[in-house]
Parts: sequence; C-alpha cells; structure tokens
Amino acid sequence: MDQALAFMIGTIAVIAGLSLIVRAPDWLMWMKHLRQTMPTSALWLGYFHLMLGAFIVGFHPKWQGLPLIITLIGVKATLEGILYLIFPNVLEALLGWYETLPLVWFRCAGLLTLIIGLVVLMGWRGQEWPDRASNNCFYQECAIA
Repeated sequence: MDQALAFMIGTIAVIAGLSLIVRAPDWLMWMKHLRQTMPTSALWLGYFHLMLGAFIVGFHPKWQGLPLIITLIGVKATLEGILYLIFPNVLEALLGWYETLPLVWFRCAGLLTLIIGLVVLMGWRGQEWPDRASNNCFYQECAIA
C-alpha cells in the first residue's frame, strides 16, 4: 500500500504541476469560477480534500524519512477539508487572494508541485517505501533494508 500511495501522489503531483505551469490562465479562471459559486464550491472541494487526506493518512502513517512527504500531504489535505467544510468563508477569501496573484506565481507553484512529485516518484522507484507483503512483515513495522 505504501508504494501504491507513493505512485499515486507522485503521479498526481507531476501532472498537476505541469498543468499549473502550462495552463496557469485556465487555473486562474477556474478559481474565479469557484469563488462565484460559493458556498457550494466549499462543500464539494472540502469533501474531496477531507476524503483524499484521510485516505492518505489512514494508509500511510509514516513520520520520518522521505515517506514523511506523503503523510504531510495527507495531513494538509485533511486540515484543508475540515476548514472548507466548517468555515467556507476561508476558501472564499483564499480564492480572492489567488485572483490578485500574477500568473508567474501559479507557474512557480506548479514547479514546486512538479519537484515534490518527482521526489516522491524517485523514492517510489528507489524502493524507499518497503513493500510489506514481500518482506513477510505484514501488520508489523518493517525495517528498510
């Protein structure tokens, strides 16, 4: 499961990062649309963040080394989901702030997301995340060889 989550998060981050770099104007338009459809946008966006974040943290509770990146992404998504579902005005304010940013900042965010995704995928390819089933230590803590 660790390797599957690493692949999933790495792939999503690489593709989303590239999209932010190449299609920054479209991302800005989408955020403007979300702000216009508040508070309904906060409900589905908050639910999506909460569901994905809880899934990641639930299946990947690693708190040290390179795998910590994935856990922190899950914690961030969970907190965002809770915030958006309970306090939708926070999302509206955030989206308003994003609208004032120049497109270069979207591209910088895309570059950072791309780098994080590549680091996670390199860890996945380098077997940083132990495969519990193949190491015969399912439901136990496995030592990284």
